[in-house]
Order: sequence, then C-alpha cells, then structure tokens
Amino acid sequence: MRTIVALFVVLLASPAAFAQRATTIADQLDLSANVNAKVVTVLKAYDAEIAHLDAQRRDVRRKLLPARRDPAAADRLIDEGLANQRARLRAEETLMTNLRALLTPTQIAAVVVMLEASEPDTISPEPREAPTQRAQTRTATYDREALWPPGSRQRFSADCDPFASMHGCSRQ
Repeated sequence: MRTIVALFVVLLASPAAFAQRATTIADQLDLSANVNAKVVTVLKAYDAEIAHLDAQRRDVRRKLLPARRDPAAADRLIDEGLANQRARLRAEETLMTNLRALLTPTQIAAVVVMLEASEPDTISPEPREAPTQRAQTRTATYDREALWPPGSRQRFSADCDPFASMHGCSRQ
C-alpha cells in the first residue's frame, strides 16, 4: 500500500516533460495505436520510478555532508545510496523486459537512444550559484602589456631594442 501511495505521489509530482517524453518517443516508432499506448504506459512508469529514485538519491547525498562526523549515520547513508543504485538498475531491467514484450530489438535500441538523448540532468538539477565578481575579474600583479613579464627568461639590457633586427637582442 505504501508503495502505491508513493508511486501515486510521484506521478502527481512528476514534471510534464517526462509525460511528454514518453509520448514523443512512442510516436517516433510508428506503432499501432494499441502498442503505442502500451509503450507510453511502460515509459511513463519507468520515468516515474526514475524520478522517485533520483529524488531519493539527492536526499541521501544532501544528508551525507552532515553525517561525515558520525560513522554509523554515514554507513547507513552509503547503504541507502547503494540500494538506490540497485533499484535504478532493477527499474532499467524492468523497462527492457517490458519493452521486449512489445517491440523488436531495433525499436528497443531506438528507444534507448532516445531515452539517453532526452534524459534530464539528474546529477545536479539545482542551479549552481553564479561565481562572485572577484572570481570573474582577476587582476594581474604586473603589466600585461609588458614585453617580458616577471619571471620570464628574457632578461636583456634596457638599451636593447628587440625589434631592431630580425634576431632580436643578443645576450650581454
């Protein structure tokens, strides 16, 4: 019962892009209406499960930082992360099993390619902070227009004109 409620909540909270993705992928395969509807159902269930697992993974990763000082909590969270990875693999296996019952191998390969191409960024969906102004503008401690910046090997006398001849200044 708890699983059904969790799946129902995920289906209600899933982004519209997932629903649109399943329909678009199924339409690209040129299937009959009956098979098309079944493929859409399979893909929507897969997307809902992956969205749920990604939310769990983000939650585990968020909890890992404060838990690094508590070995027991860190160990429990690592186990949760591994269980999450196993569940994701099981979801992908279930997807392939369900698609094999409906599609040919070439159609399944097309579905896999389209799924990978349309996969949302699941690793870091939160937007990152913009770099600070200080990080964007770096000031040089020397004149950038100088012919030989500090630390360079070019150490010539002040009376040398490197452009006077084709070979530059000779060392003195």
